Amino acid sequence: MKYILYIGLNKTGTSTLQVYLGKNQAELLARGIWYPQLGRDPFAQHDLAQAIKEKDLARYRIDAAALKERGVPEGTRTVLICSENFHTVREVGDVAAVFPPACTRVFLYLREHVAYLTSWYQQVAQTRGDLTCSAMDFARLNGYPFMELVDRWRTVYGESLEVRAYDRAKLKDGDIVTDFFAAAFATEPPAERRFKDNNPSISGNLLFVKLVLNHFLTGEESRRIIEELSALSNIDARFTGRIQMDKQEAGKLVHRYREDREALRQQFGIAFKPPRDGQAGNAVPDLLTLKDDVALLLNEAKKRGFAFYDLFLQKREYLLPVLA
Repeated sequence: MKYILYIGLNKTGTSTLQVYLGKNQAELLARGIWYPQLGRDPFAQHDLAQAIKEKDLARYRIDAAALKERGVPEGTRTVLICSENFHTVREVGDVAAVFPPACTRVFLYLREHVAYLTSWYQQVAQTRGDLTCSAMDFARLNGYPFMELVDRWRTVYGESLEVRAYDRAKLKDGDIVTDFFAAAFATEPPAERRFKDNNPSISGNLLFVKLVLNHFLTGEESRRIIEELSALSNIDARFTGRIQMDKQEAGKLVHRYREDREALRQQFGIAFKPPRDGQAGNAVPDLLTLKDDVALLLNEAKKRGFAFYDLFLQKREYLLPVLA
């Protein structure tokens, strides 16, 4: 039995790839590729990675034997696993106990440091209610050299680890699904992708409103509006995509990871172009349009019956002095 693990990073098209794989399980199996549903998420194996981290598969009702020869569907040649949660596993040997290095290929996509850290910041601001700091402060606290991650996995999986660059302009056909299938299976995907990218990053004044709300929302209230924020991000290009980072702050991050970039270039041929003049994107906040943008977001949320509208009104006495 052969195994393929896609371990992330997060913000490298993982949600899009996972939804594609989950929606095309029958087409994959026809090619001898089994993409199993393990845990609560129908499209990704996050629970499997978490169970391995906690050394407790039973808690997540996962039987490792189900991934072996006798447990897989007839005709399976390759078991495919995809979860960015795997790249957070510290003891990679525990992964190897389930997926032996001799018969496993591991795929790790990396993203240019500034773009990755700002996109990660946007994701955390959307999905959690406790983030209120700036993107630069988030980057300082959470950034790390990618080679630390690479070496952790390479120590166990050696040449079976394939490190690739996530750059939309350089992905095959500009698509993570097509690029992954070309790299992992030397073939086209089994079916056309008929949906837009999943998990878009909120940006601009939508992101700013959520950052302000995070001062007042409970964890449960924040979770209620995660999907609503994704929907609202599609109203206008100002509410999605990259965020702006000025030349000075971007330069500090470029300098901080200069040795990491050089190691990636020398060892894997990954040459990220650093944004030395800053990162172009939406301002957070954009004070020139803030008042109009808040009105637009509230109007759209009200029309759609979103909890975002109700929560905003409940907190308006705190929010309006900041957002007016």
